[in-house]
Amino acid sequence: MWGRFLLSHHREHELHRCYKLRGTFLCARCVGLYPVLLLALTAQFVFRAHPGEMAVEPWIVLGLSVPAMVDWMLGQWWPHAFSNAWRSFTGGLLGLALGRTLYIHMREPFPMGLRWQLLASLIVVVWVFLLKWARPASS
Repeated sequence: MWGRFLLSHHREHELHRCYKLRGTFLCARCVGLYPVLLLALTAQFVFRAHPGEMAVEPWIVLGLSVPAMVDWMLGQWWPHAFSNAWRSFTGGLLGLALGRTLYIHMREPFPMGLRWQLLASLIVVVWVFLLKWARPASS
């Protein structure tokens, strides 16, 4: 049980959101997110990317985060709406965005892009959970 949970945080009824590899379930979005995040961080350190933010960079980072947030949000109501390949793709975009803001955060704590990412994520999660909570239970 714990091994499966560490590789896939989904419950039994959500395993369709995972890839099954030799009996092990891997979250489709995380399969895209974590490798891209690590590659983005590594590339920035290797090539000594400039940590300073351009005026447009927070919007680019936020824009890369939005597809995964929308995918997750819509998946709360229509669990089978998108494919695992799409979840992996949006996870990769999110990984790229998080890799950039995490790199900047390591150099200059709490950059504006990171603040916008956190705020947008918090708004989406709270909004979805409030809507789900307020929705009458289906019979």
